[in-house]
Parts: sequence; C-alpha cells; structure tokens
Amino acid sequence: MSARRMARRRGRIARGAVALGRTTWLPILALLWWLGRVPPLAGQADRVATGAAGLAAGAVVGVWTTTAIYVAKARTGRYIFSPDDLIRLRWETLPIATAPIAGAVLGASSPSTLGQTVIWGGLGFLAGAGAGALLGHAVWGTSQARWAGGIIGSGVGLIAGIVFGALRSGGEEEPLPAMGVSIPIPVPGGGP
Repeated sequence: MSARRMARRRGRIARGAVALGRTTWLPILALLWWLGRVPPLAGQADRVATGAAGLAAGAVVGVWTTTAIYVAKARTGRYIFSPDDLIRLRWETLPIATAPIAGAVLGASSPSTLGQTVIWGGLGFLAGAGAGALLGHAVWGTSQARWAGGIIGSGVGLIAGIVFGALRSGGEEEPLPAMGVSIPIPVPGGGP
C-alpha cells in the first residue's frame, strides 16, 4: 500500500473515531447527570433500584476506562489487531468486570455516596477530557492527538472524580437491614 493511500486511510479512521466519540459523549453525560439526581432511598426495594443504577453506572465507567487504556496503549504503538485482542482476558479489561460490581454494591449500600461519585465522576470526566485534548495536542501534535488525549484524559478524570466523590461523601448511610429466613424443621419425637 502506498504512503498516500495509507495516510488517507488513517484520516478516514481518525474521522470515524471522532464521529463515534461525538455520538457517545452525549448519552454518557446524560446518564451521568441522571444517575447523579437519584435521591437516597430508604426501603429495601429502593436499594435494589439504586443498586441497579450503580450497576449501570459501573458498566459505563468500566467500558470507558478500558477504552482509555487501549487508546493510551495505541499512542505508544501497541495496537489492537483483531477482536481476539479484545476478547482475551487481560488486565486492561479488568474495569469492565469490576466497575459494575463496585457500582452495584455502592448503589445498594450507600445511595447518597453513589450520587456523589456520579456527580464528581462526571465533573472529572469533563475536566479530564478538556485537559487531555489540550495536552494531547501539545505533546503529540498529530491529527489524532486531540481526540486521543481527550479520551485518555477523560478516563483519568473519571476515575479521579469517582475516588474523590467517594472519599468526600463520608458514607453516612444506614447499614443494610439484616435479612434472615426462618425455616421450621420438624424433629421426630420433639415437643411443640
């Protein structure tokens, strides 16, 4: 393949990635905003609902963090060449498995902390995206530098905001009520 043809192909790929980024930012921000507005709820059914909200938020965080990791690796010359590279169990895919679990546990045990982490995570996401885009353009200076820096920065900002929100919240929630099941077992020859 000629150098000119390769450059055109890279340009099309970069434009496609930018378009994909633009179409995913709005739903992600809308989800983060909505989850940040989930009020603390007291009942057990409400804990299930906030746990499900935490699960959904954790899934978004896990996928975005893994994306940021793969973009950072690509900037250092380590690329994904096939779907097998994504499917294989690696440390880079760990956030996809752990973030939804952490979000569900946090949502069920402390809804107000979940709200704080979503709000601060969203702010960190936006700040990191802006700073990453500026820094990426300054450091790499290529056509992909802004969007790559924005994705990497938003991933770092998202995690930093979540950690800050969780630490800032203090976790002053009521513990989950103890759940027990009473199972009567008849014993032969036993009394009433």
